[in-house]
Amino acid sequence: MPSILAALAPIFLLILCGYGLRRSGLFGEAFWAEADRLVFLVLFPVYLVLHIGTADLAGLALAPMALGLLAGLVAMSVLAVALRPAFRVDGPAFASIFQGSMRPNTYVAFAAAEALFGATGSVLAAIAVAVCTPAVNVLAVLALARWGRNGNAGGWRMALRTMARNPIILAVAAGLLINVAGIGLPPVIDDMMAIVARATLPMALLSVGAGLQFRAAGNAGGPVAAAAILKLLGLPALTWAACAAFGAEGLPLTVAVMFAALPNSPTSYSMTRQLGGNHILMAAIITATTFAAMATMPTVLMVLGAG
Repeated sequence: MPSILAALAPIFLLILCGYGLRRSGLFGEAFWAEADRLVFLVLFPVYLVLHIGTADLAGLALAPMALGLLAGLVAMSVLAVALRPAFRVDGPAFASIFQGSMRPNTYVAFAAAEALFGATGSVLAAIAVAVCTPAVNVLAVLALARWGRNGNAGGWRMALRTMARNPIILAVAAGLLINVAGIGLPPVIDDMMAIVARATLPMALLSVGAGLQFRAAGNAGGPVAAAAILKLLGLPALTWAACAAFGAEGLPLTVAVMFAALPNSPTSYSMTRQLGGNHILMAAIITATTFAAMATMPTVLMVLGAG
């Protein structure tokens, strides 16, 4: 447990630094909006192409891990829908709880995987992103199309178009293509991308912190608590059970559990706002899960993953 805490503490401290920097006013609001765009459109896609495209997948039992991650997401979807009457919220609020129960913060994923498990951890985190990103987006769109304010009118098609242009999904696809084809990256381009990649995680974590809204989290109450419990405790447990059932073990199992235990992604907010979910509640869920994950991630890794 102390080693897990020591590895994760700098990650969450950097997130809190981002929160403090934004509230300090040292940089204007326009800076943080552009920083978000830089991370999302350039830095993180480069990071993903580099890590997935050059990953050594030999000797890693990836199929049980991938199947377990997908099964965990499906199980959480079923559980969230089954629990909907207990939440006592309207459709848009439930769509936000649903999305909040499963969407992972991939920035934290790579930072944690690299800090805890080194290069192999980063490779496995890349595989988790490749498997889960399309699945989570589809499930979120289904929920927002069904329960969001926009209903099924136009929102579904717009969301699919947005997903098709999502730079994270495109980067994952490009990285997998490069890896499977065995073509590699040109030496000079490889070196340039490695330099860019080194800037990605610090900037991404600062950006995550800058987006936190503690006042919204404090005012939201029960729905936020429900989403946090499902995301930070329920999904890791379901993923562990599913991965174990499919035969995942060792480091792939641990990384899968870690991936499931991540706080909610800031990208949930924009999708929720565009497609008629309760975006204020979504902001509160993102903040609450990020803050609570400081305690739950080490605990989950110890109990279910890192033993």
